[in-house]
Amino acid sequence: MRIEAAAAATGLTTRNIRAYQSLGLLPAPILEGRVGRYDAAHLERLRAVVRLGAQGFSLAGIKALFDAYDRGESLGTILGLAPAAPEIEEIRTVRSRSLRLALVPEPLTAGFTGSGN
Repeated sequence: MRIEAAAAATGLTTRNIRAYQSLGLLPAPILEGRVGRYDAAHLERLRAVVRLGAQGFSLAGIKALFDAYDRGESLGTILGLAPAAPEIEEIRTVRSRSLRLALVPEPLTAGFTGSGN
């Protein structure tokens, strides 16, 4: 689609789309002659820019997130958090299982606790 259609689909202006492109938030459109075409991946990224901006992220912050995503980095790497030790992961798993069981209503768990119901 042309830039006007991309703008209409995302609620942005063509000026914003071009600005995001010049800031590196959006890849260049696919050129067909002298006409730039935007695809579903462009729209997805534009919608992400709008969503993250609404959550308070700066354009520089959004670019840093996109750059890390494009490099295939994990959320932990993006946040600068060290991976948890295996023992801590095991504790988290056990706690998570316990929490899920605690959230299941009693009648549903009765058959699993050996009560014979």
